[in-house]
Amino acid sequence: MDGNKEWRGKQGEEQASVSEGTTDHQALPSSETFPMTTPRSAPWTAQEIAILRAWYPAEGHGIAPRLPGRSVHALQVKANKLGLTTAHRSSAPKSRLQGEALDEAVRLREVENWSFSAIGKHFGVCEASASNAVTTALCVRRGYRPAERDQHGRLTVEGIERLRYALKKGLKGIDIQLRLGVSAACVSEQRRRYNRELLARGKALLPPPGGGQAYSGARLSPAKRKQVEQLFLQGLGTQKIAEHTGVSRTSCTRIRTRLFRRLRRRGEVLPGCDAAGVRHVHAESARFVTDEQKELLRAMLLDRMPVQRAARELVIGAVPRQHQWHRFEVVI
Repeated sequence: MDGNKEWRGKQGEEQASVSEGTTDHQALPSSETFPMTTPRSAPWTAQEIAILRAWYPAEGHGIAPRLPGRSVHALQVKANKLGLTTAHRSSAPKSRLQGEALDEAVRLREVENWSFSAIGKHFGVCEASASNAVTTALCVRRGYRPAERDQHGRLTVEGIERLRYALKKGLKGIDIQLRLGVSAACVSEQRRRYNRELLARGKALLPPPGGGQAYSGARLSPAKRKQVEQLFLQGLGTQKIAEHTGVSRTSCTRIRTRLFRRLRRRGEVLPGCDAAGVRHVHAESARFVTDEQKELLRAMLLDRMPVQRAARELVIGAVPRQHQWHRFEVVI
């Protein structure tokens, strides 16, 4: 306790010395100037609620100029609490990638094989925006018929029915985006709404995306992610973990990257890997050659059997032709 009092006394002296060394306009901010709590919005008045009830059904959030002290989000939240609906439809949001920028983004994706993350960084947008813009543009360029929309850019009843039909077929989200020219958020929202309707009618829910098959866009449960991490900590590689768990190699790679970063912050490394995350020892790998295979391979090569034939018969991984003898001369 005495140590804490002494430390607090020194801290108070330091703050006093700093305050004395500053001018009036350089004075340190106090708690009165910058309150610690977040200010709450003022309660709705009876007049504001009356204006909202009178004009929201016809104008939607277009009544914002009538209520200058309220944000559009606040208007929507209050209208929802009051049970108000509106027939007004605003235009659907447009992608930030348009014109030449969109053409270049499509070229980088199709020709240069850039990832959506790299495309987003190149044009200053997030990965989801780059993915939605490029996928929607590819819908028409690959000969698909986009989902029907109204004059505001919103999906029509026919467009929603086509999207729901694709959901019932169990297509992947990215395939639905490509065939109908919709965003990933639109696919997710329609899936949630359709499942709620099916549940209310006592019907079976929609099949999982991709028909339950493992692919890089499938959502993994926390238990499955934990299983993949445990296998990495046992020294297995990405390929073997994908075979054991049924998780795609892309998802395994992403989980490994996050796990490596967590271990690095604690000063640890993955088993069989160096500090940079490069694996040098495989606990179980198709490239691992057992002692029995080495003996058999040595005998085959001494009998002048071709290297490729010997490796194929012993189920030893293929290697480039220019490196074959360099690899197997160690075995001999």
